[in-house]
Amino acid sequence: MTSRKTYPKSGHRRVRGSTRDIELRYVTELDPEMENWRALGTEWLATVSKGKALAMTTLKRFMVDYLVDGNLTRNPEEFFRAGYLVPCFHLTCLTHFSNPSDASRIMSMLNRFLGYILDNYFSVEDDIGRRIVPSEFCSPLPLIDTIGAPQGGGRQESDKNVLPYIFIKELRELLCQGRRTRKS
Repeated sequence: MTSRKTYPKSGHRRVRGSTRDIELRYVTELDPEMENWRALGTEWLATVSKGKALAMTTLKRFMVDYLVDGNLTRNPEEFFRAGYLVPCFHLTCLTHFSNPSDASRIMSMLNRFLGYILDNYFSVEDDIGRRIVPSEFCSPLPLIDTIGAPQGGGRQESDKNVLPYIFIKELRELLCQGRRTRKS
């Protein structure tokens, strides 16, 4: 019988230094084959100005809890190649959060990281000079953040008037006067 490492059901394990190491050295200490991901994460972290702690937590969850523990590819190019199948990140790493907005913030930050890699390493210039990602590359994780969105019929926009009501009333009177004078 082989012994297998087991981690908490949450898909999350503690890693010493993961909250302070902006070089992400702990990732390659766990698995030296993760060097390409570590380098990409370090480069992206340097561009993050707000929410650096959340960004570091997100990278730890993605690289350690998702890629390493899930035994997924260590090659970013293979990960982004269209057709590469991966398990659901939310189910694997975020289901233990009691507050959906915490999971949503991590998913949103992960989308930023994956988008950064796609834009900077897998995009090409089109005829007009815009950067586009060719169809053979994409994120295998959904880039749309639906976690924590209001469920079932909740309003997602304000029901307040954009203009103060007095202006709307004045405009209505002006428009109605214009109609009356045209009809006469």
